[in-house]
Amino acid sequence: MNSHMNRRWAIPCLIILLLSILATRLVMGAPAATTTPAERASGTAATPTDAENVALVGQFGGAIKVVDVQGAYAYVGEGIRLTILGIANPAQPVVVGRSSPLPGAVLDVAVAGEFAYMAAGEAGLLIANVADPANPVQVAAIPLPGTSLSVVVAGAYAYVATYGGLHIIDIASPAQPIPVEYLDIDATVLDVAVAGAYAYLATNFGLGIVSIADPTNPTLVTSYGDKFGRAVAAGGNYVYVVDGYRHLQIIDVANPAAPTEVAQYEIQDRAWDVATAGNYVYIAGRLDGLRIIDVTNPAAPTEAGVNYMKDAWALTVNGAFAYVVDALRSVRIIHIADLPVPAETGSYHGQGRIDSVTVAGNYAYVLRGWYDGGLQIIDVANPAAPTQAGYIQHGSGTLVVVGNFAYIPLGNGLRIMQLTNPANPVEVAFVDTGGAVAVAVAGNYAYVVNETSLRVINVTNPHTPAETGFVNMSGEPMPQNIVVAGAYAYVADWNAGLRILNVANPAAPAEVTTYNTFGAEGVDVVGNYAYVADYYEGLLILDVTNPAAPLQAGAYAIEDALDVVVDGEYAYVGSESGLSIVNVANPAAPTSAGFYDTSGFAWGVFVAGDYVYVADDSSGLLILEFSSGPNPTPSPTPSFTPTATTTPSPTPSRTPTATPTATLVVPPTSTPSPTPTGEPPVSEGWLSEEIGANSERGLVSLAVEPAAPHRAHLSYVAGIGDQSRLWYAWHDGDSWQRVNTGLTGNWFTSIALTPTDPPEPSIVYVDDSQLMYAYRSGGIWLSEVIDSAEFGSLAISPAPPYTPSVAYLNMEGDVLYATRTNTGWVKQTVAMGQHSIWTLQYPRLALSPIAPHHPVILSGDMFTGDLWLFNWNGTDWQKTDIGYTGNTSAELGLALDATGMPHVVASEWREMNYGHPTNSIWSSSSWTLLYSGIKSSSSAAAITVDDLGHPFVVFAQDDYLHLMWLSDGRSTWKSQTIDEVGNSWAADIAMGVGGRPILAYHDQLEQTVRVARQVELPTGAYLPLTIDNH
Repeated sequence: MNSHMNRRWAIPCLIILLLSILATRLVMGAPAATTTPAERASGTAATPTDAENVALVGQFGGAIKVVDVQGAYAYVGEGIRLTILGIANPAQPVVVGRSSPLPGAVLDVAVAGEFAYMAAGEAGLLIANVADPANPVQVAAIPLPGTSLSVVVAGAYAYVATYGGLHIIDIASPAQPIPVEYLDIDATVLDVAVAGAYAYLATNFGLGIVSIADPTNPTLVTSYGDKFGRAVAAGGNYVYVVDGYRHLQIIDVANPAAPTEVAQYEIQDRAWDVATAGNYVYIAGRLDGLRIIDVTNPAAPTEAGVNYMKDAWALTVNGAFAYVVDALRSVRIIHIADLPVPAETGSYHGQGRIDSVTVAGNYAYVLRGWYDGGLQIIDVANPAAPTQAGYIQHGSGTLVVVGNFAYIPLGNGLRIMQLTNPANPVEVAFVDTGGAVAVAVAGNYAYVVNETSLRVINVTNPHTPAETGFVNMSGEPMPQNIVVAGAYAYVADWNAGLRILNVANPAAPAEVTTYNTFGAEGVDVVGNYAYVADYYEGLLILDVTNPAAPLQAGAYAIEDALDVVVDGEYAYVGSESGLSIVNVANPAAPTSAGFYDTSGFAWGVFVAGDYVYVADDSSGLLILEFSSGPNPTPSPTPSFTPTATTTPSPTPSRTPTATPTATLVVPPTSTPSPTPTGEPPVSEGWLSEEIGANSERGLVSLAVEPAAPHRAHLSYVAGIGDQSRLWYAWHDGDSWQRVNTGLTGNWFTSIALTPTDPPEPSIVYVDDSQLMYAYRSGGIWLSEVIDSAEFGSLAISPAPPYTPSVAYLNMEGDVLYATRTNTGWVKQTVAMGQHSIWTLQYPRLALSPIAPHHPVILSGDMFTGDLWLFNWNGTDWQKTDIGYTGNTSAELGLALDATGMPHVVASEWREMNYGHPTNSIWSSSSWTLLYSGIKSSSSAAAITVDDLGHPFVVFAQDDYLHLMWLSDGRSTWKSQTIDEVGNSWAADIAMGVGGRPILAYHDQLEQTVRVARQVELPTGAYLPLTIDNH
């Protein structure tokens, strides 16, 4: 429960600007005041978001970001729903229908015919059938790499702008859309407009002009200018670009290859959106509201009219009206024929961006702190179908409800409302406290913090409150939240951390101490512990048995934590990623219990009964249900089946290799893996040694000699930029030896050894998008080009003549397999990128230990979330779907055991999953969730299998390097934490002497490459699991 008002306005003004620059139509808005019969009938569908042990029960409201108009209806992107307004009478728009919750927030919408096409951020492109406006239904979803920001429909194609480029989707069959092509322009594309045979892109580097005469083969014609392009509109021979600051650029594109600026028009403040119709250009601006520019003479634009609003963020023009999203919560309908003062005809008002939520009885009290603020009272008696019960203008921060009274912080004081009738709350008192950021109520007193002090108000009679005492806070206070427990008030202070004040005597409160947590946002106190949501450090647990000397008892890393509430054994933490639930039964060792990713920032959290209420600035009010039981499913199941999996026709010049579907996943010569006998000899002692320094990315690969004495060999990249070099290192039995090969390498590397005595190393690596093969000749390292590629995985045949082979992703987005011969590298296409250059994941290669040692390749499809194994059967490549659906844009690992059976790891958002077939058959039950973290996807992962058949997995997640292995006859996963590594770029694993694992990894914190290996512990000795010699 957090107010955040000081930081939100004093510091985040800059953040607001940055966010507005980094996303199109970031309009924070609100829900309608009513729920339609169709919506109540359809219920609330579970949003297919990333979640663990948490399910969506109900949802209300959301930020209005965009509006489009077709015929008698306006289509409004409202949080994670599409709201349809009837506008037959523009003076009285009415809610006709609303979709069920969607997989992501609607950032842009384009309506064509019976379908609405929505750019939904990380959820990609969503398509809804709106033939029945009272019952819009999602029919398709296409996850797209990058964040989908803007969409426009022209003919049979949808054009989607993302961070990085332009996606073109065939929508001839809207329920079965087909990604056709992706144009990577190496820029953030914030908006797209289409006119004729060209698409015009507003990017962070100016205007991009793309030929779409052949939508299956778009080409960048030119880039123009260097100003930040916020939004773009096209009409006739001209393109109109607003730059997010104070300018409208008018550009002549009669010759698209040679655009020319003919005029620039300065407006009052930042412009967010632009549209054109006839001889006019319409601009939505921060302080300008709706500004209308006459461009009859494009070289001499003049102002034709203006309608001032609080903050116009997005607009569309249809006929005689402009529909403008204003102040993060409204759609205003402006009659644009009334020049020079176009008048508002009608409007639709929602909730606006919300900051906090409090629940009492059957009602949720939601506050928004933006613009004029406001309190919305929502009936949650049926959590699956919340409805609005009442509304009060003004109010911000986090309110407190005690009995029939609500205590609301305002900018200048404390407002007390009587809630006897929640539909009609009545103000009974106001206390000027010199400002109010947050409030807590305990006993007969309300405790209000403003920007400088704590004020104590006697509310024995809420109708006649009176200030009893106050104390100025030390330093430069920036309070965010307050709770009172016993004789102490605990203030979460952005500047000071946790501020503790003695309020035993309400007439003379006194500051006791501060505990610096660098960015305290929220606080809750239960028993002897204070739980602090810190923006930089996550959840901090402080022992406040002695309030004058708080001690840190535990911590749990959560990025950008904003709020916290503790209920029973669990802490519920809101953050910029959503809701995290942490088991704090043992404060010294908190563990993850679940999470729910939201579309926006979870500013406020409240727990009441069986439900968790989250105030999300994009999605609105979310009502969630937490189940503390384990969730073995590696990836959440959507509430609908994505239909965008049809394979499009590839470019004619690229012929795919046949890849028939099969259920067997290994060559016929292999046999099922036996159940291992014996236990892996893994001890708790680890020695971590620095191998290479000055390694920005620390890209490292590990190989161990197959025969005794099983010495380890490494390839890695050290140096920065043009000074990056490929290094080779090996352990000679006594110490590590290192050689600078002298070869320039700046990206991935992979090493393999011949099974000879001594072994001969070979290395593949990437240098400036060239996949290189390096080998020793006469003691000198030489290299040769294999192909243009981003990644390669190397293996060497265990039988003479020890032929090297590599699986790689080329620059066209295809997976290839190449073997080295006396005449060069012979290449085969294994799989083709069906949607764009980045469809397929970096492949992993392994060779079967069983003659004739056929290759096995693991790769994934980032669009569908599928993983595949490709086996060479001597004639062609056999493709197998291995029963996994998730986010494969993270890390993959592949190893084959002694029988040739595959073992796979795949990291998903915050999770690490292990897969192994049962009786040679893959299914969803072949997968096991190994690890569920609290931060982003694993940045490094690898797997190996020992001689007994035990898989060992190493991965970097939540800033630590983890080792897990299967023990007890494949019945129990065990784990160790090896080292703190930050956001490590690389990790590898192999089996060393005595069946003990050896780990090679990148320490991002120290910018080093390191090797960790097991050490014997003397009897009675103790070494922690995390060992290093930094």
